[in-house]
Amino acid sequence: MQDPKIIAIILAAGKGSRFGMPKVDAVFGGITFLERIRNTLTTAGISEIFVARDLPTSDMLESLQYAAQHTSAAAGYLIFPVDHPFVNAATIVEMVSTFNLHPNAVIRPLYEARTGHPIIIPACLDLWMPNVTGGLAQIIRQSGVEVLNMPTPDQGVLRNINTAADIGL
Repeated sequence: MQDPKIIAIILAAGKGSRFGMPKVDAVFGGITFLERIRNTLTTAGISEIFVARDLPTSDMLESLQYAAQHTSAAAGYLIFPVDHPFVNAATIVEMVSTFNLHPNAVIRPLYEARTGHPIIIPACLDLWMPNVTGGLAQIIRQSGVEVLNMPTPDQGVLRNINTAADIGL
């Protein structure tokens, strides 16, 4: 049996006002956040990557909707915010393995009792649910889809880079 297809969506449409520049272009360790995330995804075996950048909106849900409309058919989407560039490839591999066992569930990484990013959402999740004001989190809650928290030793899932000081710049 072939594993369900996962498409990674890197959310990178924000302007990075608190950071001082778009985070997608931020450099740490000689490579941009975008390159770092692409390398992580490639190492984890994710071959189709959509970068939600230079879109007419920087709203997360609208970026996801746009990406879902402009990618090939998938069983699920790995939603990877660009401000979480320090997630390990092994975490992605484990998340995909968990999704393969539960292809209709949302998979969230859990580090020391705190959920983080990225997450995997099943393609069956209705991103165009009417009357949603709370974004993807509300869609997940209202859909009734199962949410699985996957324990991980990877603290990178919680490391949200909001300012240059968050990475020592």
